[in-house]
Amino acid sequence: MKLSGVLAPIPTPFDNADRLDTARLRKALQRWLKSALSGFVILGSTGEAVLMDDAESSRVIEAARDVVPKKRAFIVGTGRESTRSAVLAAKRAGKEFADHNVVGVVLNGISSELSPYSQYYYPSYGAENKAEGKN
Repeated sequence: MKLSGVLAPIPTPFDNADRLDTARLRKALQRWLKSALSGFVILGSTGEAVLMDDAESSRVIEAARDVVPKKRAFIVGTGRESTRSAVLAAKRAGKEFADHNVVGVVLNGISSELSPYSQYYYPSYGAENKAEGKN
């Protein structure tokens, strides 16, 4: 998939009891789909992914994927506080949602000298899910 145009970073909505509000997420995405946006970035730096557990992240991805049509770009951020968690999140998202472009990033300054995983991202095209070097 060639990415072009405007991809909107989507914040993750929560209710007054600090629970995920997937109904509000679906409603917001339906509204944004009426615009000329090329696609969406779910669980990116504005999506609070580092503060959610794996089950919550999966619920956000599933709710958004149910609304966003396959003709629109759908990117899932898998950044976590540790390199190992980021790699596992990228692999899990790629496996569960194989038609999505999944990018794993490491947050908070873990350098590539400290981790062999920092140099990789995990795209997911169709059934494929393998690491590719950025260099």
